[in-house]
Amino acid sequence: MAMEAEPNAYEQSRLDRIKQNFAKMRALGFDVSENLSARANVHEVKPRKRSAPKQESILEASRTSKRIRGQSAPDAKAVSLAIETAASLPQEQTKSKPKLTLDQQQSITAPFTLRSIGTTVWDLGEVWRGCWSQNYWSSSGCLFHHAYPVGFKASKAMFGRTWEMRILAGDVRPSFEVEDSDGRHKFEGPSPTSPWTGVCLAQKTGQRISGPLYFGFSDLITQRAITSQYTERELQAAFQLTRLPSAAPQPEERAAAEFMTVEGLGAATATALALTLALGGQRHADLASLRTWAQADQGVGLALFLLTSLEMPESVRRWPAWRHRMVPKIVASICQGCEDIASLLPQQQQQQQSQGPNLTAEPPSRQPGDQGPTPSSSRAAGSSRQKNQAATAGLLAADCRPTGLMTD
Repeated sequence: MAMEAEPNAYEQSRLDRIKQNFAKMRALGFDVSENLSARANVHEVKPRKRSAPKQESILEASRTSKRIRGQSAPDAKAVSLAIETAASLPQEQTKSKPKLTLDQQQSITAPFTLRSIGTTVWDLGEVWRGCWSQNYWSSSGCLFHHAYPVGFKASKAMFGRTWEMRILAGDVRPSFEVEDSDGRHKFEGPSPTSPWTGVCLAQKTGQRISGPLYFGFSDLITQRAITSQYTERELQAAFQLTRLPSAAPQPEERAAAEFMTVEGLGAATATALALTLALGGQRHADLASLRTWAQADQGVGLALFLLTSLEMPESVRRWPAWRHRMVPKIVASICQGCEDIASLLPQQQQQQQSQGPNLTAEPPSRQPGDQGPTPSSSRAAGSSRQKNQAATAGLLAADCRPTGLMTD
């Protein structure tokens, strides 16, 4: 029989303290059994709880393609048309916006500081009522529909410096400027967000800023201050989300208004068509003049302008649907009776396939005394209309990856 090892000093002192505690408990009247005192020297090991074995789960695909489910893919044209229709809906139908309320007893004059964003408005400016006055109003996507007063000045601290904001009169629309107080950095653009985007890119912060918010136009106090300059018609236009035409429109304004009757032509594109000199070297005063010029080359020159001209808004040219669907539709509507621009694409492809093997062929040599044209002069004598058609077909066939839904 193995002899039990004697406890060390620590274990012996521990046992002595346990006995003393039991003696004190008995003196206080507690019934402490000998079995309990005997168990004090034994470290009881509790059995480990064993959980039930997990059942193997059968992995199933959470998502399956429509082809596996037996469903046909949606029509690409129908999907694109649905997206375009949703984008063209008025803002009040897609998202609720706060309503502008007037306080007749409160008179707001500059300067004042907006507590919501920290922008200080120094000068409210004046509502523009001259040429192209309809372009001096905000779009329907803004929080409030309001006029952009020319001469508006405000300032805001951002990126460790103070930025001054101004609204100036442009050729056909207002110009928005943002400049730091030191005058070293200045940014401008056709919308309140454009110059602030330049600021963010220059600071390399990766931040996106809402121009109307930083200019103070998203605050109800600024809107109430601007409404003090409105006439009755302008106040009604602000509530009804409409734009008032100029009181004395110029010929270009009347031409742009007539161009907007063509399906697919928005205000920015119609303005570009009314102001450009690239369409025949003159400005077209009405739709009939533009149609006469476009029919001369089957609408190819008009399509090239809509696709490539820098006078066109960049957001419109980058819109994927503009290249593949809208331009052929607009050209067909303006150039009535002309060949469909979209039909030039298969013709160009067939021409390239038929001429492919002959691209490397050597031209025949010209004999002495031959008065006929050389092959090189024959190729150079190709009509400009065919070159324009080829260029237009190439633009229509170019791949345009979507960069976001943008409308005119």
